[in-house]
Amino acid sequence: MRAAILVVDTDAYLKMQKSRNSEILKRILERAGFEIGFEKVLPSDRTVLLEVMKRIASSGMIDLILTVGSTGIAEDDIAPEATKDIVEKELPGIPEAIRAYGRKILADCMMTRETAGIYENTLIVNLSGETEWMAESAQYMMPEFIQGVKIIGEKTKK
Repeated sequence: MRAAILVVDTDAYLKMQKSRNSEILKRILERAGFEIGFEKVLPSDRTVLLEVMKRIASSGMIDLILTVGSTGIAEDDIAPEATKDIVEKELPGIPEAIRAYGRKILADCMMTRETAGIYENTLIVNLSGETEWMAESAQYMMPEFIQGVKIIGEKTKK
């Protein structure tokens, strides 16, 4: 299983900084058996995120794309819109479960707008940019991410 991590953070992008969230998520994914096939910090730009997700998924080399950040209600929080623009099939249960679980960790988690779905043969999930919640929700949802990747993979073999 191969994953891509896309951190959506204009400040980190402009400063060409590595992302702490990316490093944490990378460890979580690797412990779950994923190989990291792509990792990048991007600006909060809907078109840029959409095009990068499209290229990654269309390559056929990545099973799971996790975006980190840009899921709130600020004007430049664009990850859910970019994800909805690309997915062919939405999976509302994933973000619903993330928010329900997140209420224990982050009081204002209901103000986030994570989205999930499938594009071509790739599962795409938005995660919060808040470090603790991102890590906790990724660990909590990992069995479902793995199951989704396996189901999508079985579909493509038929």
